[in-house]
Amino acid sequence: MKSDPRRSLRPSGELFSVWTFDQVRNGQVIGHTENHNVIPHLGLQYLLHTTFHGVTPITSWYLIAFSNNYNPVSTDTYYSPGYTEITEYDEATRPVYHEQVLSANELSNDTSPAIFTFNDNIVVYGGALVGGTLASTKMNDTLGVLYASAKAHDALIMGVGDLLFIKVYLSLGEV
Repeated sequence: MKSDPRRSLRPSGELFSVWTFDQVRNGQVIGHTENHNVIPHLGLQYLLHTTFHGVTPITSWYLIAFSNNYNPVSTDTYYSPGYTEITEYDEATRPVYHEQVLSANELSNDTSPAIFTFNDNIVVYGGALVGGTLASTKMNDTLGVLYASAKAHDALIMGVGDLLFIKVYLSLGEV
């Protein structure tokens, strides 16, 4: 019996991201945390299908902040992500992910982070990167792709008027 070559070959690259969460109050950074992400199965399938199978690429991506103490897993989906999306912020839609090329193997919204202006007291535990036809709409759970999500290393306790800046660094590193 032949062995499955997919099980014995070493990968030539690793897809990952690093997330930073900065809490700003009265113009001062009062909280900072970061962590790496989980790219769920459907996010990986989206990459394969748009690259090799002719699926139409999503052109706009958005960031979500979430409020439950949830560790994202590979089986999360856009329709059933496991986290609870925060909607208690002033912006009418989810913030756009404005990516720039940082290097041949890295994209980031470093110079244009997603900004949330909170209108209620709430705890932020993490974030997600989503895209699709209606993905700009808060609490929308149809017609989208959950590309990645990350639990912040430390929770941030947001107050009314606090700003949350989320930066996401998407990388393909050599193994």
